[in-house]
Amino acid sequence: MTISQHVLPFAARPDEEIFAIGDIHGCSDLMKALFEVIAKTPRAPGCRRIVVLLGDLIDRGPDSLGCLDLAIEAKDRTGADIVDALAGNHEQMLLATIVLDGQIHRRKTAFGNWLKNGGMKVVNDLLDEGHSAKTPSDLRDALGPRRVEFLEGLSKHRTSGEFMFVHAGLNPYANLDQFLAEPIDVDFRELEEQDHWAWVRDPFLAFNPAEHERRGHHGYFVVHGHTAPNYEWFPVAEQLCLDRLNLDAGSYATGRARMARIIGSELTFYEVS
Repeated sequence: MTISQHVLPFAARPDEEIFAIGDIHGCSDLMKALFEVIAKTPRAPGCRRIVVLLGDLIDRGPDSLGCLDLAIEAKDRTGADIVDALAGNHEQMLLATIVLDGQIHRRKTAFGNWLKNGGMKVVNDLLDEGHSAKTPSDLRDALGPRRVEFLEGLSKHRTSGEFMFVHAGLNPYANLDQFLAEPIDVDFRELEEQDHWAWVRDPFLAFNPAEHERRGHHGYFVVHGHTAPNYEWFPVAEQLCLDRLNLDAGSYATGRARMARIIGSELTFYEVS
């Protein structure tokens, strides 16, 4: 396990101890390891323990269904007071598939996008459980009510003081309220990635608030995922100088996972393998 500690010029709420976990992508063994680290960590005195899952629990890796089940059990496994699971773009594609509202062409587009982006791993997992998942209706039934309820309850983002937790990031040039109001269920035929909190990379990743005489991204230090190491432009130390931290370790390809613990202005960075 790699651990580094940092003091930032931003502060979370004084009554909250927050653990944020990046994109796991079906690596349930790594998810269990991080949950064990949280469970064994002494609680910060006087603070509620909050676990934030930054999205992309599913697809690409070997055990997406296991990751969904672990997330459902996260409160008990970590000793958290609150678990806030955010939607990543992969959960978004899955959710847009299984909404049964008669918009057949829209759902087929979402289904195709999801399958091409790692969703076949989930389909194969469901086949191994003895379920068919050839249509959106089949897929919803195969996932079962417990998992569907969890997916439909995912959040868009979470804030604590001057920290914001969101899957992909914030567009520095967009109106923040409008940007964060973008729905989970989108029409992928019309999606502009830079305009959505579950997809944005450019212009967020390279944006330096200090160069624009800003403090943070719309005033926040942003903890995010979505961008695997081979696409991330900056190492962790430089990310912190850009008022953000990327917790996507590319788990399914690297065998690593990242997590941050935030208490006030203190940030502890973990990487497990």
